[in-house]
Amino acid sequence: GGSVIIISTCNGVGNWYHSTWEGAVNHENDFNPIVVNWWDMDWEIKYKDEFNGETLILSPCRDLRKCTLHIYLNQS
Repeated sequence: GGSVIIISTCNGVGNWYHSTWEGAVNHENDFNPIVVNWWDMDWEIKYKDEFNGETLILSPCRDLRKCTLHIYLNQS
């Protein structure tokens, strides 16, 4: 046995990610649906821009697209 983690954003209907998510929600497969919302994340990445020397900060609360992250966890 092993574990599989699949990470996806909320983009599209009818594709493999969507049907796997729906199957997990409806207990039709072995995946466990977990939702992680962007506003629940507490992290940031700081880096120095090599071109202008500016320090930039990326985080869920700063300039990232507001979208839900779906995680599918399969523990076989």
